[in-house]
Amino acid sequence: MAHNLSITEYSNQRAKLGVACSYGAIRQAILNGKINKGVVKRHGRNWIDPEVADQEWAATTLSRAATPIPAEGGGDTRAAAQARRDRAMAEIAELDLAERRSELIAVARVDVEWFKVCRQIRDAIEA
Repeated sequence: MAHNLSITEYSNQRAKLGVACSYGAIRQAILNGKINKGVVKRHGRNWIDPEVADQEWAATTLSRAATPIPAEGGGDTRAAAQARRDRAMAEIAELDLAERRSELIAVARVDVEWFKVCRQIRDAIEA
C-alpha cells in the first residue's frame, strides 16, 4: 500500500476526477472512520492511499447526488433536479435582464397596440 497523498493532495485529485470533495469533508470522513484502511498517520500527518480510500469512500458514504428525491414524474436524482432548477433560474434571469433593457415587452401591451393598428387600418379602408 502506497500512502503517498496528503489530505489536500487527495482533495485536489478527487476534484480533477470530477468528484468535488473538500479538505474538511475528507478530514471528517477520516475522523468518523469512513476512510480507515486507506489512511496511515506518520509524523503527525495523515497520508492517504487514493485507491483504497476511494473504495472505502464509495462503500461507506452515500452520495447526495445519487440520492433519489420524491417527484411526481418518477425517479429523478437530486442532481438532475438541481440542474433543472439551475437552468430555470438562469432563464428567468435572462428574461428579467431583457425586460430591463427594454428588449422584452408584455404580451398584453402588444395586444393593445396591435388592436389600435388594426383599428386604424380598418378606419382607413372604410373612409
